[in-house]
Amino acid sequence: MKITFIPILLLFGLLVASCSTTPQERIDANLPAFQKLAPREQYLVLAGQISLGMTPEAVKLAWGDPDSISRGNLDGIPSERWIYQKGGSGFSFGVGGGVGHYHNGSSMIGTGIGTTFPISTIPPNTSYVLFSKGKVTAWEGSGH
Repeated sequence: MKITFIPILLLFGLLVASCSTTPQERIDANLPAFQKLAPREQYLVLAGQISLGMTPEAVKLAWGDPDSISRGNLDGIPSERWIYQKGGSGFSFGVGGGVGHYHNGSSMIGTGIGTTFPISTIPPNTSYVLFSKGKVTAWEGSGH
């Protein structure tokens, strides 16, 4: 039977790509933006923290790219809310199927039914950053 490791490598690549980066990695990737920050903001970014008045670029350096962005209006002023989610856990059980092909030309096919149920589910940790006029006006949580 011929076994290929391409699906395993692809899965590993997706897992690695989905891992969040550190503030230092984000700074290294965008040093000019970091150097434009005031010294106090540089200190906060290095620590992975944000503060009132920070720009979106500074927040990206500190916390990374948000998982989603919602745009709206706050007291008649356009605003953005950045949403960061991390963690959460649960347990899933499933039975599946697939198609295989042996090197001698014979094939196999299998099917199955799956089910998912949570056991001791822990909800994800969600953080929010609110921007108005291009500056942080509020946040909740500790970021990524």
